[in-house]
Amino acid sequence: MLQVTALAQLFLVLCTVLINSIWIVKGGKNFDWKPDINGTNDYTCDLDFCTGDQFDVNRCCACLYIESNISEFSPLHVEIINNKGESVVILNKKDIGAVNVSIKHSNGWLRFFPSNLCDFKSELKSIDFSYNQIKQWTNFSCLYMLDSLNLTRNSLATVSNSTFIGLYSLRSVDLSFNEIRTIDLHMLSDQSIHLFNLDLSNNLMKTLDASNMIVQDKFFCKIDFSYNEIRGLTNTDETLLTNEVNQNGGDIFLRNMREEFYFNELFSYSFKTIEDYQILFSNFRGTYDIKNSKAHCDCHVARFLKFCPDDFYRIYKAKNNKLVCGSPENLVNVSVIDLPLYNEVFDEMICEVWDHCPRKCKCIEQPRRDRLFIDCSNQSLHTLPAEMPQSLFNLEIDFSDNSIINIDNREYLKRTVEINFERNLLKTVDKTFIENIPMMSSVNLKENQITTLAKEIQNLHPDIFLFNQTEVVCECSSEWIKIWRELKHANKSFEFGCRAENGHGIVIELFSFIDLFCETEKPDNSAIIIGFLVLLSILSFVLTALFFFHFELSILGAKLRRKTHKDWNRDVFISFDEENIEVFIFIQKILKPNLIRKGYKVFSSDDMLFGQSRDLKDEHNVQVEPRDVIIVLSDNFDKPKNINDNCWIMTEFDYCWKKFIGLHIRNLITLNFDSLSSSDLSNRKLKAVKRICPCVLVPDRRHEVLARFETILGAPIRKHAFN
Repeated sequence: MLQVTALAQLFLVLCTVLINSIWIVKGGKNFDWKPDINGTNDYTCDLDFCTGDQFDVNRCCACLYIESNISEFSPLHVEIINNKGESVVILNKKDIGAVNVSIKHSNGWLRFFPSNLCDFKSELKSIDFSYNQIKQWTNFSCLYMLDSLNLTRNSLATVSNSTFIGLYSLRSVDLSFNEIRTIDLHMLSDQSIHLFNLDLSNNLMKTLDASNMIVQDKFFCKIDFSYNEIRGLTNTDETLLTNEVNQNGGDIFLRNMREEFYFNELFSYSFKTIEDYQILFSNFRGTYDIKNSKAHCDCHVARFLKFCPDDFYRIYKAKNNKLVCGSPENLVNVSVIDLPLYNEVFDEMICEVWDHCPRKCKCIEQPRRDRLFIDCSNQSLHTLPAEMPQSLFNLEIDFSDNSIINIDNREYLKRTVEINFERNLLKTVDKTFIENIPMMSSVNLKENQITTLAKEIQNLHPDIFLFNQTEVVCECSSEWIKIWRELKHANKSFEFGCRAENGHGIVIELFSFIDLFCETEKPDNSAIIIGFLVLLSILSFVLTALFFFHFELSILGAKLRRKTHKDWNRDVFISFDEENIEVFIFIQKILKPNLIRKGYKVFSSDDMLFGQSRDLKDEHNVQVEPRDVIIVLSDNFDKPKNINDNCWIMTEFDYCWKKFIGLHIRNLITLNFDSLSSSDLSNRKLKAVKRICPCVLVPDRRHEVLARFETILGAPIRKHAFN
C-alpha cells in the first residue's frame, strides 16, 4: 500500500513539473499564455495569428494579442483628506464583494499615493493617477494582482530597482512626462517582475545602463526611452550579452533624442576576436528604434558596419528609420546606410580609447584601417610603457622623438604590426626584440645611435626595417649585414649606412670589404655534421639488422602479408628426425594420436608407401598442402654426422620454409624436444624460426604439450581431401 501511495505522489509531482514547464497552453478559442516561467496564466494569445519559433510567438503575444480575462471592473474613488495632498481609497457599498476593482483619479492634486491601497490587494487590477503631482513612490508590493499602472504627467524623479518587486501580475507601466533623471541598475531583473510595456519617454535621463536594456530570461514588448537627453550607454556592472544567456529581447525605443546619440558598445570588452563579435550580434533578437535621432558616427558605428552590417540595420532599424550621423563634422546628415560608400570619410570614424592607454599617449581605434593607433611621440619617454589597450585590431605605435635607450620586452609587441622609433637613443637591436615581433611589417629605426645588430635579424626580411644611416662600423664583423641584405634582395630605397674608417657614412652594399682582407667566417656546420652522423647511424643500424636478422624480417613480412588460404587439405605436417628413437616414439605414441583424436588431420615424414625414395617423399609431403608445420627440434637436428647423413631433414625444412615464405603455409611451429637454445642450432633460417614463430617446450615431454598445441593450431579444418 505504501508503494502505491509513493508512486501516486511521484506521478503527481511529475505532472506538476510538466504543467509548470509549459509556457503556452491551449484553452478554448485562444490559448492561455505564460510570458515566463514565473508568470501567471491569466492572459490569452491567438496562436493562429502568432506563429513562428518560440521567440516570435512570445514576442507577438506580448505585443499584439494580450487580453486580460477580466470582463469588467468596479471603480473605486479617491478622497483627498488634507491640503498636503494625502488621500484614501473609498469603496461604494454597492461594490462591496467585487472581485475586480480599478482606481482612476487623474487631473487632480495628489502628491502621495493613497494610504490604504493595500486594503484592496486581492481585488485591485488597474490604477490611473495620471496628471497629478506625485513626487514619491510608496511600497505597494502588496498589490500582487495589479495589472496596469498609469502615472504619466506626475513629478517622479527616480525609479528604484525595488519599485516593482512583488507586483507579479503587473504588465503595463506608463511613467512618461515625469521628471525622472535616474533609474537604478537592474530595474526589471527581479524574478517577481513581468512587465510587457514600460514607458519612460519624455523624461530627463542622460545615460542608460545595459542592465535596463538586457532583460534576461523574460519576454517583453516595448521599453520606451524616447525624448530623453540620453547621449550614450553605460555598462556599470558589466552586464554581458553572451551566446549562453537567453536574451529574449524586445523593442527599445530611443526616438527623438534631444542630444546626439553615442553608440558606446556595451559589450566590447567581452570580444577577443572579430568572429566572436559577429556571432554575438547575429544571435541578438531585440531591436533599438532610434528614429529621428542622430548618431555620433565614431568607431563603434564603423566597427558594426564593417563586420556585421546586416545585423546593424536589423537591430537598429536603420533602413526604416533613415538613421543619419550628427558628427563628426564631415559626416553630418550623411545616412548611415551610405557610410561604407564614402571611403575617404570612413577614416574619420574613430574613437579614443582610454582603458590601459599609457598616460602620456593617445590611443585611437580606426576600424577602417583595422588598427589601434597609439601615439606616444615626443613625450620624453625613456622606456617603453608597461601595457597597451586590448583591441580587436592590431597595434600601430609611434614612439618617435623620445629618449628611449633600450627596447624592453613587452607583451603588446606581439600584437604590433608597425612601430616607429625614429629619433631616439637606441644603440642596439637585440635578440629579444627580434624574437618578439612575429607580426611586424615595419620597424622605423632612423636617426638612432645603433652600433650593433643581433644576427637573429637575418631570419627576417631587411625591408621590414628602416635604418638609413647607423653607427655600425664598416669592418669585417659587419660584413654579414651586407650579405644578408644582398641575399634577401633588400629594396635599395631602404638604405643601411655604416661608418667607414674616415668617419663618413656609406651604403653598406657599396662598401668593399675585400680591401679589409676579412677572413671568411666559417659557417657553423655542427648541426649538419650531427645530422649526418645520426643519418649514418640509422643507416648502419638498418644494414646490420638486414644482415643479421634477414630471415627474422622475412618471417615478419610473411605474417603481415598473410591472407586466408582456402585450399589446405591437411591440418598439420610433422617434420622430425626419424632416426631419433625417443622422438619417433613421442610422435607416434603421444603427439600424433592425440592430435588425430582432437579432430586434426595429421601426417608426418613416415606416412609414405614402403620403398618410396626420400626425395620424392619430401616433394610429395610438400604437395599435400598442410595448414601448419610442426618442426621437432632434437639433438643434432641440423648437424649431420657425415656428408650423406640427415640431409633429408634440412631438405624437408627448406621445402617448408619456401612454402611458408610463399604464403602456402600458415605457420611454422617448433617443438623443442631437447630444450635447445639458439646457439645449439647452426642453420640461420632455423634459428629465426625458433626466435619468431610459436615454440612449444617439452621439458618432461608429456605435460601441457597437447593443450599448448591446441591453442596454437586453433580449430581443425572440417573438410579434408586426401588423394
